[in-house]
Amino acid sequence: MSHVSAGRSAPLRGRGACSAEVTELNGSPAGPEVLRALALTNYGHFTTMAIEDGRVRGLELHLERLDRDCRLLFDVPLDLGRVRTWARRAASAAGRCAVRITVFDPLLGLANISEDAVPQVLVTVRPTPATRAEPLRVRSAVHLRDLPEVKDVGLFGALRLRREARRSGYDDVLFTDGDSALLEGSTWNIGVVRDDRVV
Repeated sequence: MSHVSAGRSAPLRGRGACSAEVTELNGSPAGPEVLRALALTNYGHFTTMAIEDGRVRGLELHLERLDRDCRLLFDVPLDLGRVRTWARRAASAAGRCAVRITVFDPLLGLANISEDAVPQVLVTVRPTPATRAEPLRVRSAVHLRDLPEVKDVGLFGALRLRREARRSGYDDVLFTDGDSALLEGSTWNIGVVRDDRVV
């Protein structure tokens, strides 16, 4: 299951409605060749943070996840100070929004995937969807992500099942392990609380 982001909120940037969409690589505008490399190789990891009132809940947990996954996928640590700076800069002109930080190496491809990696940081900023007032209607589906402890960029299986659920009249899909254990949603976590206790 995906790592649950919790804990105290940490400041990242200013306030207001999300006013801009941003796509930057290492703090500079990302060109099409970078996005092409990510689309064609599809090897990397990410985390997505909701920013509201200038704060991110569990910022340190997001950063820890990025460093842990970078070491696992690329065998190198991630410079979290630079990541924090780039995320802050990319989101500085925006308001309430989602910031996704993707770590990948645009020079790695199918032919040289075993070479030493030099991970790059892609920061994207977009508006957050409106908060739902009504409960989410989900359809369950058996689905186990490859290397589930890593939030990897390969979302084909999850998005295919989400698409099928929505085209069948549901809001989203909830993954199980085949033995009725709940795992996670397509791109979200789930927790079950009964009598003030996490089940």
